[in-house]
Amino acid sequence: MSRYRYLVDSELPQTIAVSNVEQHSWLGYDIFRPPNLAWSKIQVRGEMEPASGLKVSHCRFRGIHEDIYFTNFTQDRAQFVFEIELDSDYADRAEIFGRKQRSDYAVIGDEFSRAGRS
Repeated sequence: MSRYRYLVDSELPQTIAVSNVEQHSWLGYDIFRPPNLAWSKIQVRGEMEPASGLKVSHCRFRGIHEDIYFTNFTQDRAQFVFEIELDSDYADRAEIFGRKQRSDYAVIGDEFSRAGRS
């Protein structure tokens, strides 16, 4: 994968911590501001900004497995759009030794279409 990321309302959440659990797994914590709340410009020492959290448990063993947990740390109702953006730019084993495969990708509005040819 050349791109694999999470978006909340089309923006990257702020990463707080990422740590390996074992050689093939990691745990990450991100926060984001729900769209109905804005980050305040004035920070009072020791005061926490209300935010929502995203916890990701990622494991690569016989495939990829992820558990994604959302937590609302605000006192308000939170509503948002969550997206997973991914892309790849690698060659298949058959393509390395001669056979070339090409694809044309098109994104139209919310639709994704692919027209492939060998």
